[in-house]
Amino acid sequence: VVFDGTNAWVGGKYGLYWEDDQTRGVSMNLSVKNVRMENGTAHGGAMIHIVHNYNLMNLVLENIYGCGGGVGGIHLRRCTNVTMQNIFYTPIRGQAPEGYVATALDIDESSSNIALINTFWNGGLIKTGKLIKPFGTHSNPARYGNRVIEVYDRPGNGQGEGLVVYGTKTWSHSGELADGDAVPLPIGAGSKTRVATVTVSASDGAAVNQAAQFMVGGNGKTIRIAGSEKTSATSTEGNLCLVPGDTVKVVNRLGVPVDVVVTISWR
Repeated sequence: VVFDGTNAWVGGKYGLYWEDDQTRGVSMNLSVKNVRMENGTAHGGAMIHIVHNYNLMNLVLENIYGCGGGVGGIHLRRCTNVTMQNIFYTPIRGQAPEGYVATALDIDESSSNIALINTFWNGGLIKTGKLIKPFGTHSNPARYGNRVIEVYDRPGNGQGEGLVVYGTKTWSHSGELADGDAVPLPIGAGSKTRVATVTVSASDGAAVNQAAQFMVGGNGKTIRIAGSEKTSATSTEGNLCLVPGDTVKVVNRLGVPVDVVVTISWR
């Protein structure tokens, strides 16, 4: 199904509204292009509101402009392989109560593989649930509402190689790591990694600050190249460790929870 036109959606609470509680299978190939919404008369809705009962695949939203009147931007649930391109949303309060903040983008982990290209949210709330961002770039980091290229996916959806640059696979991770916990990496004997470089940094924000660079060779073997005193290429008490195996893991054995940053380049 394709909506393609140059006429405005004027007034009301929604532009395109699809709330599906019946479909038992996959819907496919919906495109909405070259539309705009303005002068909404009821706050709380959205220019594009799609909640599928099962899964909508291959959704394309392109060249869409909206200025609200209290109406929000784009709201999606249970959509897979979504492309949003050349989207401009700017909130205008209209008849909404004073202090009301519209939601520019509302997506969550019920959806996956969402690509944003040149999308600009000129205000309003951005909600992404538990989705992760495997890749993203902004033309101006200070203007975070402008997504030049950005990709969202649900956690644990087999992100694998991450970003490939000139044939080199890259992957990164940042987050909290409790004492004794591990971060599994997408390299090792199980994935037949030929060679990899891994950089790991960890800090508790106070006295514990450790970092190292490692090499991972054939069969998941780990070799510490350089690093601070309490880093190790084996599981060692009191250390920040890169442990070999079918799946190479970063293991926190420092005795305290830490924030970690991990970057990998591999073949």
